[in-house]
Amino acid sequence: VASGDYHVIGAVRDQDKMEAVAEIDGFDMDNFHIMDLELNSFASVHAFCDELKEYQLGKPLDRLICNAGVYQPSLPHAKWSVDGHEQ
Repeated sequence: VASGDYHVIGAVRDQDKMEAVAEIDGFDMDNFHIMDLELNSFASVHAFCDELKEYQLGKPLDRLICNAGVYQPSLPHAKWSVDGHEQ
């Protein structure tokens, strides 16, 4: 993002946090776009894909970086997604 050579889409579950990070780190908002994505929900993933297609307007997608991890070994029981999958 800092180089300005790429246009980056931040797919996040909390836009307010991403906006704060972008401001603190000085992201060039002309090259950075924030979009909602909750990987814990198929409906959210489908909505993100639809929004991405519309936003992209035929421009190629060169790279996709997915970083979604939850590790909570101290919980006494498993957590489940809204779609019924173990987290």
